[in-house]
Amino acid sequence: MKNKTLLIVVFAIVLLAVLTLAAIYSLKKVCDKALDQNAKASCYRISAKATKDLSSCDEIQDLGTRESCYLDVAEAKQDLSICDKIQNPWVKASCYRYVAIAKKDLSICEAVSNYTIKNECYSAIAQDKQDFSICDKVEIQSIKDNCYSTVASAKKDSSICDKIQDQGIKDSCSASIK
Repeated sequence: MKNKTLLIVVFAIVLLAVLTLAAIYSLKKVCDKALDQNAKASCYRISAKATKDLSSCDEIQDLGTRESCYLDVAEAKQDLSICDKIQNPWVKASCYRYVAIAKKDLSICEAVSNYTIKNECYSAIAQDKQDFSICDKVEIQSIKDNCYSTVASAKKDSSICDKIQDQGIKDSCSASIK
């Protein structure tokens, strides 16, 4: 009985793999037929993200769009190594940020080279985890204040609002919880 169940599970996995490959191949065929390069690039990017297939990104001629495609796939697969294919420093930093957020991994935020994106990374993870102590890592005051405000609202904890320096954001934070 166990062998029969195992055989069914293996068959299902193989069938799913074959269907996935067929879907990738079919999507690429559709993209190949697009006449306009922008439409073709958009199609490949959508295909790559939907199927988590990096090879679709490689079909894109425009470097900026190709790198944005790499970012999409890296985020979808939660694979930081894909970000290393990106040359543009801002897009690469954004890629690290999106993978960090997807994985809820603060250590990846620490590796982000862009100051603003690093701060946004910490803030996004703090909000996602509803952990105001992560907001303390944020060095840009406006991002830090918004981080505290969002976490306070999510947790319905007005004491977190006291950490906010901007009076307008602090008042709004306190009012939204009462």
